[in-house]
This record gives sequence, structure tokens and C-alpha cells, in this order.
Amino acid sequence: MAHYTKNKTSSLNSTQEWFEAFAKTAPYQHKPVDLSLLTQQEIRALELLCSGNTLKEAAKEMFSAKGERLSHFTVGDYEIAIHTKLHVKNRTEMVKAALAAGVIKPIEGSDLTTLIQKYATLSKREHEVFELIANGKTAEETSKELCMSVNTSSDYKKKIYLKLGITNIADATRSYVSLKLEADRLIAAKQATPEMETPVVLETPQPSSEVADHFAPTPVVHSVTRDLPPLSAVGLAAARRSYDDELVVGRPDSQAARLLEGRYYRSGELTSL
Repeated sequence: MAHYTKNKTSSLNSTQEWFEAFAKTAPYQHKPVDLSLLTQQEIRALELLCSGNTLKEAAKEMFSAKGERLSHFTVGDYEIAIHTKLHVKNRTEMVKAALAAGVIKPIEGSDLTTLIQKYATLSKREHEVFELIANGKTAEETSKELCMSVNTSSDYKKKIYLKLGITNIADATRSYVSLKLEADRLIAAKQATPEMETPVVLETPQPSSEVADHFAPTPVVHSVTRDLPPLSAVGLAAARRSYDDELVVGRPDSQAARLLEGRYYRSGELTSL
């Protein structure tokens, strides 16, 4: 059983993170239930009692083979038989067995959404109490485990029932199991979905103003170099190598390249570049 900070006022307060209160407990599991051990009347009694009905209320819905309404004493006998055959000790364990066997269904759909919203209003202390009573602990056992008086434990139980809109232990257990199953589903989905890594954006470093000015292209003005004398064969070869080097380093518009281009232009050898 999980234990949480003994804070009497702090609320879970989030319908987005409500399931984290269940994350500290192991995923919900229940051993298989063999309904073939029960008679049809016992299965019907199991369904009615685990749906929140009292013995008298269940008796009103059950009839004998002759069509006669059963007494609540007979339904009580059915409950005792269910305890013996399914190896359960109380109504809480009966509800869990009924859920595992599919005799009753967990809360789903819009009803589950409403339950989650109500559950998120519980304080952390109320969640502790709710977890214990929904798993079969009595008020006395709850008070001992949480170091509180029996009266305080009973008061918490009343507040929890009021907040969740439930009236009996069968409803409390069914609500708890439904919340736990949904929490397990959300936690499993969250673990199965890899978190998207934030892409690393590498910023292109911007050159300093001095470097930018050094590499900034200057408009080519051929008229400046048109009056220069033609290059000799040796000068022409050197100019070609220099121009090729300028291309390699990405500076085809440097001053030297423009000057050489002007000389080629003047000597009529521009097309040889």
C-alpha cells in the first residue's frame, strides 16, 4: 500500500496529473475468477450486491424458480456461498472478483471523466484514506495505519463519499479500481511513447564587422585597369594561378582577382579565364 505526504490541506488539483497519485502502486491485477463454481442465482446476487445494492434491495430484484420474490436472508446465504466458492472475505473482494469476471464493468466513458474530475478534488490525505477503505480496510484499520483516530477516519470517509458521489463500499471499490485501471493505461501509454527530442539548431556564426568588410565584394570597374599594359607570359601564368587560388578560397571578387580580370580584359585574354 502506498503512503503519501501527510498533508491535510493540499489538493491533487489537476485532472491532467491525477493519475500520478496511483503511479507509486503496482499495476492493478486480479487472479482469474471461475464463475462455473457459482449457480445462476449466486451470479445474479454477485452482480446486484457488487453494483451497490444492499441485501434487501438485491432481494427485490431476485425471484425463485416459481416466480416468488426472494427474502434478503436468502440473498445473504448466496453471499456467504460466494465468499466460500470464490475465496473472498468481504464486499470489497467480491467487487474485485466481479470486475475480473466481467459480471460488472468498470466505470467508463463520460462517467469516468466525471469521476476523475471529482477525484482530483480530493486532498492527498483523503486519497490515502480512499485507497485504504476501497481495498477493504475498516475504519479501525485505517486509523491505525494513518495514525489518526477512528472518528477522524470516519469523517474522512464521509467527505470522500460526498465528493465522489458514492454511498457504499461497493461503489468505493468499483470507483477505485476504475481509476486505477485508467491510471495504469495512461502510465503505460506515456511510457510507450518516446518523448520527442528538441532539435538542436546550430546558429551560423556571423562574421565581425571587420571580417565582413574584408570579404565584402566591391563593384568591378574595368575602366580602372583598361589602361594597364598587357601581361607577359610569366605574369599571365602567375595571374592565372592567383585567380584560381582566389576561387578555391571563395574570394573570386577580391581586389587582386578584379585587377587581374581587368588586365585580361585589357590584353584581350579575358576569355581564357
